[in-house]
Amino acid sequence: MKSCFAIVMLLTSLALGQTKSPSPSGENIWVGGTDLRLGLAKETVISRLAEHYKLVKMPTDGDNWMVQAQDNSSLVFGQVSFEKGRLTLAVRNWTNGDEDSFAIIQALYGALEQMTRDSRHSCQVDTSTQRSPGWESGSVTFVCGASNGSVKRPVVTTRETFSGEYKGKSTDIQELLLYEND
Repeated sequence: MKSCFAIVMLLTSLALGQTKSPSPSGENIWVGGTDLRLGLAKETVISRLAEHYKLVKMPTDGDNWMVQAQDNSSLVFGQVSFEKGRLTLAVRNWTNGDEDSFAIIQALYGALEQMTRDSRHSCQVDTSTQRSPGWESGSVTFVCGASNGSVKRPVVTTRETFSGEYKGKSTDIQELLLYEND
């Protein structure tokens, strides 16, 4: 369920903001223990991440990769996406879907505290709900922009799957770094 959910989150994040192919920026995000910046060459990002993580190409259009623990494919640290050989989206997972309520609040605190450390005190808040016959998902997105066109978005998502193999409830907190079209 976690891998499936990670794919849904990446697609949701791509829909929330369109990306453009950047040159390396000062904006950074930590995916696992790896410091990444938008605009880095794909070879650089893949090589840094592959030192400690398993990278799995996602079955989506585009050049999208999940960053997993080498010995546990259900432990997903985030995702990265590339356009024209450059990093255009990096997602840090603050949760892995099996946390209790205290751990979820700690993760939310950590994601929002990161915005404060990045001097992003002014954010817009957006909510959305998606439904289908088999599942329902709700999210709260904090859009914290910068003057160079990049945005960081802490995203809190709840999901309930009503039946089938992935039946159950989960909560996910992610931090996204991406370029947004002007």
